[in-house]
Amino acid sequence: MADPNNASRLYAAVSSPTAGTNANTAVFVSNNTGATWTQVFGAAQSNGTIQAGSQTVLKIATGPGGAIAVGVVNLASNTVTGLFWSGNSGTTWTTLTDLVMLAGYENVATNSSGGTNRFFRLKR
Repeated sequence: MADPNNASRLYAAVSSPTAGTNANTAVFVSNNTGATWTQVFGAAQSNGTIQAGSQTVLKIATGPGGAIAVGVVNLASNTVTGLFWSGNSGTTWTTLTDLVMLAGYENVATNSSGGTNRFFRLKR
């Protein structure tokens, strides 16, 4: 997925294919159209939602100015177990609380942390 303001910046969500490596699920960023990649989100930033005991996939949404949201989905229950936001291309992350999945809208979440409503369409 590309940053809407920077065509050279790409994001990739990589899910672990086997139970033995579940905790390696992560988001990577490239600032040179894919020539090199750096991990910016993984188990360490996931507030316990990415772990060896359960397989997860990551859904990502990007916005202007380096904004990126990551939704962690537990495959066993098919539910979003965490939503995280970065306003600086993944350098730092905020766990979004008050997560509400909007009924009737596939992979759309809202968060009202800090009195601001944010809506995210998490891509497959």
